[in-house]
Amino acid sequence: MLTSDLYSNLANQNYKVLLPNELTKLLSSAEIITEQDTIFSDKIRILKINDQIIVQECSDKNEFLIRYVPGINAAEKFLSDRLGKYERMWDG
Repeated sequence: MLTSDLYSNLANQNYKVLLPNELTKLLSSAEIITEQDTIFSDKIRILKINDQIIVQECSDKNEFLIRYVPGINAAEKFLSDRLGKYERMWDG
């Protein structure tokens, strides 16, 4: 699923939108490092595929997005920032 072309494309853009069947294939071939339910927008996952780390989330338009991140620390920071955003939504 994640070829070198896709990694190259992810490295050069903010994110890529996946179709539901592409997400299913991705998840079946990935190691799920972290999975958090946002309550607002499905789950955010940190995935490892072929020694690459990506973040998968669902947009406010119900699109499945993947983002390349340069490593696990960057992925964890992204996850923490995103969860903080959702937490602030609860506060109004």
